[in-house]
Amino acid sequence: MRTDIYAYEVGECMKPIHRNLVCAFFFLPLVAFAANIASAKKDLEEALIVFDRLAEKLPFSAVSPAARRAELKSRYDNIRRMVVAAIAKIESDVEATKSLINGSFQEFSQTMELLPIESIEDPFSKVYIRLDIVRVHLLLYAAIEWLKEGPASEEKPALGYPWRYNGLFWSPLPAKLSVKQAEEACRALTAFGKSGWRLPRIKELQDAVSTMKNPMKNHEFGFAAAQYDEVWSADKDPMNERFRLYLHFQRIQVRKAESETPFQVVCVIEE
Repeated sequence: MRTDIYAYEVGECMKPIHRNLVCAFFFLPLVAFAANIASAKKDLEEALIVFDRLAEKLPFSAVSPAARRAELKSRYDNIRRMVVAAIAKIESDVEATKSLINGSFQEFSQTMELLPIESIEDPFSKVYIRLDIVRVHLLLYAAIEWLKEGPASEEKPALGYPWRYNGLFWSPLPAKLSVKQAEEACRALTAFGKSGWRLPRIKELQDAVSTMKNPMKNHEFGFAAAQYDEVWSADKDPMNERFRLYLHFQRIQVRKAESETPFQVVCVIEE
């Protein structure tokens, strides 16, 4: 079983949700990624409990006009039905469960973006709602991570789709590498039926970083990208070829380092 810990300062949770989804207080210190059907089912059942608790707190009443409010409530109800169906099918139909969890994750993300969370006046209520939204995402993601390790799924990423942005497919590599290793690994990569992957230009990273780090907009590896520090680019330092430009993901700053330094790697290819 793999365990990832998402540790953030309490102050981070006070930021608008579209800038900081993956935040947690001391009482939400880690997420255990499911390694079997029983634990995946438990994650889904817990997600459903939090989901129902959120239904009573989310600001649906602040949505107008009435038709739009009814549409969002209907979407929310549909997400719940997908989670319930996933729980019912997980022991008998793994492929259907994959599709249901993937669909509920994406629909939940999109619906939360459309709700006016910032209209909630009580700051403490707002924080607790954000934390519950985070918890639903993490629990659904935990169940999806089980699917990566489950039967007949080794050839697919966690959510089964590449992340698309600005006309590119983006695919992260699991290890930190030097520039030479990163370039070779990207060239050797065969994913989503495509070959000829490369390192992104620094401008491509700058344009994508904020969206890439947002799990509500990057359903494929947004949680992981939110943890990145240094990510290599394809661009050399114009003043010294021994150095390569990289993007510091937390500060969103362009910096340079010796090309032998091991940094995070994300490969790209044109759609």
